[in-house]
Amino acid sequence: MKRLRVLPWDSRFFGLRIGQLEAVRLTSSVAQDAIAWSQKNEIRCLYYLAEKQDAATRRTAALNQFKPQCLRLTYERRTERRAIAPAVPIRPARPADFAALRATLPAAAAGSRFRKDRHFPKNSGSKLYTLWLQRSIQGQFDEVVLAAFLNKRPVGLISLKRLSKSIGQIGLLSVAARAQRRGIGRALVEAGLDWLAQRGVAKVRVATHGEHELAQKLYEGTGFRRVSCAVWYHRWFPHT
Repeated sequence: MKRLRVLPWDSRFFGLRIGQLEAVRLTSSVAQDAIAWSQKNEIRCLYYLAEKQDAATRRTAALNQFKPQCLRLTYERRTERRAIAPAVPIRPARPADFAALRATLPAAAAGSRFRKDRHFPKNSGSKLYTLWLQRSIQGQFDEVVLAAFLNKRPVGLISLKRLSKSIGQIGLLSVAARAQRRGIGRALVEAGLDWLAQRGVAKVRVATHGEHELAQKLYEGTGFRRVSCAVWYHRWFPHT
């Protein structure tokens, strides 16, 4: 079973026609069908997220010029109400907080596939995270952005949304470099769990990339368990 689709939002943002292949495994026939579809639809970059880490998929990807970009690690845990006071003040972010919160994003964006893949315009990965934050503060991408404060200055954030009545998702999570190792990341995660639990959400998911070791340690240290390890591939096509 495979699915091929154009991604309108990504295409508009990057100024390139972007598509995505969804398939459990990348066989030779799936790869050839995807390439033919991409050429017919004038796709410049085709994303493929390989959920199965098997040698056949890796071999087929290499033979068909699907280039691995980064690991995507997905974590889950149950939510819970938190009765204790957070280590630092935390409240929903306001538009006036945007500039200070934007300065925390480089740590979150480092290692993303859009920064590693040099086919994309320079700084496009950072711009994507910036737009994500801006729209989420406005409630357009994620439902809420919770901001953490140190000396009355925003130094960290977590964005959240409900995927369904029972499942929530952490989107962005970042802490300014100068404020790291003070328990702020943990406080933001706990505040996020409480925010979701208050709204009846029983389970939360979050994805991070394989090079973001601090995020991995934070999630594992706050009760999350890894449920999947996948690989993002990009297959590029020349201008026609």
